[in-house]
Amino acid sequence: MPDANLTERQRKWFATVREGLERDTGKTMAEWVAIAHTCPETGHRARLEWFKDIRGLLQNRASQVISEAFGSKMAWSPKP
Repeated sequence: MPDANLTERQRKWFATVREGLERDTGKTMAEWVAIAHTCPETGHRARLEWFKDIRGLLQNRASQVISEAFGSKMAWSPKP
């Protein structure tokens, strides 16, 4: 995930999500990215649902995997 637009707090949060993903699932981010590329869906929301229904990943973890696998068009910025 590109860090250019992230605050330090956001970088730490994403690192925590990533560490928890690998610890709790036993799969590395690279393994999850490979799984993401098998997803038949093309839209972000549909991919999130696929991860939840087929792989048991909830939104935060699935979003990070999807972002890593397909890039992210959303800009992360601190709340105003």
